[in-house]
Amino acid sequence: MKQNLKSLTICLFFTFSAFCSQDFSEEDTAGIFYSELEKSILKEYQLCIGDSLPTRKALIMWKSDINYLTESPDYPALLKKFAEETGIHPSDALPCEIINWSNQQRRDKNETASLLEQSKKSILSRRADSIYLKNELTKNPAKPYDFQTIPFGITKKGFLLLARQLKMNLSDKDNYIIVDSTMIGSVIMKGAFYFNKNGLFTQYELESDAASLDSLDSWIRAQADSVGLFMQQKIGKDPNHAYRVGRFEITQGRLAILKFWNLPDAKIFTGLATNNYRYYAKLIVSSKRKSDEVPEDTIH
Repeated sequence: MKQNLKSLTICLFFTFSAFCSQDFSEEDTAGIFYSELEKSILKEYQLCIGDSLPTRKALIMWKSDINYLTESPDYPALLKKFAEETGIHPSDALPCEIINWSNQQRRDKNETASLLEQSKKSILSRRADSIYLKNELTKNPAKPYDFQTIPFGITKKGFLLLARQLKMNLSDKDNYIIVDSTMIGSVIMKGAFYFNKNGLFTQYELESDAASLDSLDSWIRAQADSVGLFMQQKIGKDPNHAYRVGRFEITQGRLAILKFWNLPDAKIFTGLATNNYRYYAKLIVSSKRKSDEVPEDTIH
């Protein structure tokens, strides 16, 4: 009986598994020592893991792992570090608590290193973007008819960087970019920005909200006049041509021009357009890199 109990103690403490080769009677395995040792290990497991009902296999594996770590040559150094950094004597903490603390320290260190690396990449990216934009803006000086701070001739990448600064809500569509909402003077407009085959910004087209025919004279014409006045003030000169447009001159697929500026390096059109019996004000600003044809209504 005494020999069997001793063997059981060694078995439980070091392996706690079915590899113990010696057979024990039913009376032995139900003894007080077995019960108390298992309860002690289970209590430690629950404190460290939080699982109140582990399987016997899980309990065995966990205890084996803990024993392996506490018997390693690095464990004394870990105990010293734990005491120095927490102020807690190792005898007042469970081995698993010390090991968990070490693991958390390692995770925190890795997370901090990852955050620092991300921050470094972000700073370098912003710096590269700033240098890129500076070069682009140097090559493409501002003109009075530009869209806000975005000059003609800038690359698509440069356009998107500047648009991000303006907090514009954009959708990239290969050779053009859609904007959901932007202000031209006091008029809310939407539209598209176009790029040539070399990826350079060459044209933008913006249109107001559309309305039915009965709102054409009471609202839509006023919006077109407002856009025309805004561009006139922005450009700093009267249009080369101004036209009166009747109801039947507004046809689908073509801009009915109200004002037209023919500048040395750009053409600007304001006017009225229609699509599916809905009418709206429209602005087209085009670099002279484009064709000299009168532009058609291309948004719809």
